[in-house]
Amino acid sequence: MIIPPFSHVWRQASRIDSAVTQAECEVLYNLACQVRYGCIVEIGSYTGRSTAALGFGARVSNRLVYAIDHHQGDEHSGHLYNPDGSIGSSLAAFENNMRAFQLNGTVRAIVAD
Repeated sequence: MIIPPFSHVWRQASRIDSAVTQAECEVLYNLACQVRYGCIVEIGSYTGRSTAALGFGARVSNRLVYAIDHHQGDEHSGHLYNPDGSIGSSLAAFENNMRAFQLNGTVRAIVAD
C-alpha cells in the first residue's frame, strides 16, 4: 500500500478544533502506520483531531483504533456548551468528524467515565 503523505492527513485533521498540534499529529500518524499487531487505543479523543491522525495511519497498517473518552470536556480541551449554557457532549462532533473523513470503519468510539 502507498502511504499517503502526512500533508494530506493534516489538511483534513487541521479542520478539527483541538489543542493537538501538527507535530503531535504527525508523530501519531507515523506511529499508527507502523503498527503490525493488535489494535491502537487512544484515551482522550475530544472531537477527534488526534484520533483522525491515528485513524489515517491505522488504515495504512490495517488496524483498528479504539478511542475512549467521556466526551464531557475538561480544563485542558475545554467544554462544548449547549444553547442553555450547560456542558454538552463532544460525542456528536467526534462522530461527525470520523464520518466526514470516512474513518468510522477504522475508529470505534467507546464512551466511558
